[in-house]
Amino acid sequence: MVPQQFAIITHMANANSKQTPDKVVEQNPSTDNGTPGAADAYFNPPRRPASERHGHDDVVLNWEASEYMLHDKSFLWYVVLVIGAAALGAVFYFVLKDISSLIVVVLLLIAVFVYSKRQPHTLAYSITESSLIIGHKEHHFEEFKSFSVISEDGIENITLIPVKRFAPPLSIYFDPNDRTTIVEALSAHLPQVERSQDVIDQLSRKLKF
Repeated sequence: MVPQQFAIITHMANANSKQTPDKVVEQNPSTDNGTPGAADAYFNPPRRPASERHGHDDVVLNWEASEYMLHDKSFLWYVVLVIGAAALGAVFYFVLKDISSLIVVVLLLIAVFVYSKRQPHTLAYSITESSLIIGHKEHHFEEFKSFSVISEDGIENITLIPVKRFAPPLSIYFDPNDRTTIVEALSAHLPQVERSQDVIDQLSRKLKF
């Protein structure tokens, strides 16, 4: 299901600019019945405090955007989740007589439910002469081998591919109007490659995570 609304609050600036005008981009503005989708959290997401590192002299570009894409989950999604957990728990309890695994299933169900209700924060992003800063965490370009622009349900994000084989990729979001500026800034440090969603990405999308 395509999210009913997606908005990113972005502040764009560069090293030579003293002003950071606010800009809000909204796509797929409403549902047919007038009710907001889960992605409405992007319109006024909670803002997470940023590191002072974002204001250093070596910052080339900075902006603010949602930390991840929130998928709209229906009531049926939660019903299927509970039924699946109940079936798995029944196997552990009645077939395998494993109480410990049953407890793990219950805890995982609770964790998934809580995480599914979590709203994305607005994070500060900065590109410096040697790194990408997201919130309070700094990622040096030497940690990555390339980056790709990937479309997910019509919303583009930039995915950075780590050098370490089993390290997870890093995804960042942005105002669609600033796509070229951000891609050019990253291209000065990393090669851009064509990449489609892998199996894990596709599974996460199917599960609406």
